Parts: sequence; structure tokens; C-alpha cells
Amino acid sequence: MLTVWPWTSQGGGCQWRSVAFFLLGPTQGDWGCFPAEPCLQPMDEGSCQHYTLLWYYHAEANACRPFLFGGCQGNSNRFETKRRCEQQCRDSAGNAALSPPTLLLLQPAGNPSTVYPPPLDLGK
Repeated sequence: MLTVWPWTSQGGGCQWRSVAFFLLGPTQGDWGCFPAEPCLQPMDEGSCQHYTLLWYYHAEANACRPFLFGGCQGNSNRFETKRRCEQQCRDSAGNAALSPPTLLLLQPAGNPSTVYPPPLDLGK
């Protein structure tokens, strides 16, 4: 059994805008990265001032809402249109359409390894 904690890599161990996990258990000391689910990220205007009207998914309200994106930084919870936001983040029943990410574990040397059973159960 693996115990998983959120972990932020300041040293660049993960791809930009990824979520990392530090793992304890059979793979003690290993860590894994996967792209953060856009629909679960908070709205982030970014740090620049080149404003564009975009849409983000508000998970608690289960709705897409408009916001002004500053043009740089931010996260991947931003969409050109309300329709695209809804297609990405909601299924036809109106429920969040969030699929679990694929977790890639990296050994200290940086080689991928297979983990079974998967350390995260992020099912619907």
C-alpha cells in the first residue's frame, strides 16, 4: 500500500503545470507527476495585464463562468468559449466529467517504472 501526499517541485522535477506526489511505501522516496486536471484547478487570472475574456470551470457550482485572463501564467482551467469549457468539464448529464490522470513514477535516475496497484484511486 502506498501513502500519497501532494508535493510541489521547486527544482523543476515535473513538467510545467503538473501536479506531483511524493510516495511512501514500496517505492519509498520515488515521486510521480501528472498534468493537473484543468477542471479541478481554481480560476487564475495570470500575472500580466493583456486581458482577454475567457471561461473557467467552477467545480463547486458545476458551471462554466467568464473571467478576464491577463495573458500569461495562470493555469489550464481557461477556455476560449463557454461551450468548450462545458465540453471539457461536464458530461451530458451535467456532472463533472473528470477522468483520473495517468500517474508516471520516476526512479531517482529518471526512468519510468510501473506501479501496480495504482497508488491513486481517483475514479468517478
